[in-house]
Amino acid sequence: MKALTLLRHGKSDWHTAAATDHERPISRRGRRSADAVGRFLRRVDLVPDAVVTSTAVRARTTSERAAEAGAWGCPILRSPELYNSHPEAVLDALKGQDDTHQHLLLTGHEPAWSQVASQLIDGGNLGMVTATLVHIELPIVRWSQIQWGRAKLLWMLPPRLLMAGDLDDP
Repeated sequence: MKALTLLRHGKSDWHTAAATDHERPISRRGRRSADAVGRFLRRVDLVPDAVVTSTAVRARTTSERAAEAGAWGCPILRSPELYNSHPEAVLDALKGQDDTHQHLLLTGHEPAWSQVASQLIDGGNLGMVTATLVHIELPIVRWSQIQWGRAKLLWMLPPRLLMAGDLDDP
């Protein structure tokens, strides 16, 4: 079995001088959410073996902050295929991952992330607000075996609940 966690990037800052959508940073709220994601995954013992992130600034920053806040210590790989992508491109990116990784976390964008999650579990309308986590179990041994409709949704967690739980941290 393999595990996949999809993370939509943190809330972006629309009041910035970023020249392109690709360069738009995350907001203060997005940074807090990313930190909460990192601590949460550490607390529930679901630290990924590797992170694959879109090359967009807001996705990269979300991944980096989460990894730092959770002290993950795993590699963070950048994948241009995850920016402005569609579900088939995401599936292809997953198929090429190193089989030594049992748990991958992918950071990216809507609408692709909701579509990927829905197609992997063969149904449902999963709208992912910024900084939402979706955790999926895959009945595969190698990433190249991943297929639509064969996965099991274990949980979906919006940032509002992450932030509420994070208040108890010292």
